Amino acid sequence: MFDNEEQALREQFEHLIRDILPEKLVTNFIIIAEVANNESSELSVSVSTGMSPWLANGMLDCASEIIMSGECSYPPDLDR
Repeated sequence: MFDNEEQALREQFEHLIRDILPEKLVTNFIIIAEVANNESSELSVSVSTGMSPWLANGMLDCASEIIMSGECSYPPDLDR
């Protein structure tokens, strides 16, 4: 399914998310990043292991509403 490099990157993302929120139970996550090099840029998406497409889509819809409302800020309020 994934090559070794991609699997290692997915595992690093998962550890990063869990390290950022040590007092929280992270059940699922989606990471979206623009990745660029000298020739092009592309959108990279990584989801937690075993996430279904319908769950990911629902999370993206909800996140889109949060972003469009202006409630999204960086750094995020991790106490919510």
